[in-house]
Amino acid sequence: MKTVFILLLTGLSCLLNRSTAQDKRPNIVLILVDDLGFSDIEPYGGTDFHTPNLTELAQQGTRFQEFYNNSICAPTRATLLTGQYAHRAGMGYFNVNLGLPAYQGFLNHESRTLAEILQGAGYSTIISGKWHVGDDNDQWPAQRGFERSFNFVGSL
Repeated sequence: MKTVFILLLTGLSCLLNRSTAQDKRPNIVLILVDDLGFSDIEPYGGTDFHTPNLTELAQQGTRFQEFYNNSICAPTRATLLTGQYAHRAGMGYFNVNLGLPAYQGFLNHESRTLAEILQGAGYSTIISGKWHVGDDNDQWPAQRGFERSFNFVGSL
């Protein structure tokens, strides 16, 4: 399965920041898209899909050009959420416990998520879409730093 992502830091979005008019911290929007080629969309040179909203976000924000793709969705999500190699975060494979720390099937508690860090810095944290990095009750988005979640928890 091919996975690609786009990271955008932008001052446009009103999604994540609890800021006041004096707060100069940027809003942060992370977008992970499964089964999309890197250059399929316009901000990265693609002509297959017309993506005016993503193009505008990319023009006014910061586009990151490099990321290690783990070739399947759950480990890639773990890497994006923790900034670590998926094996170090406990997600070397899907969200199935294979009995080894690197393949436990959920994010370990030693690996803090970006949401946990940002929440500690006063940001509001929201996730939407597929979670797929832990199915047990203590591994849902709310336990990993997300104040709100609009997503599927489980193997969808």
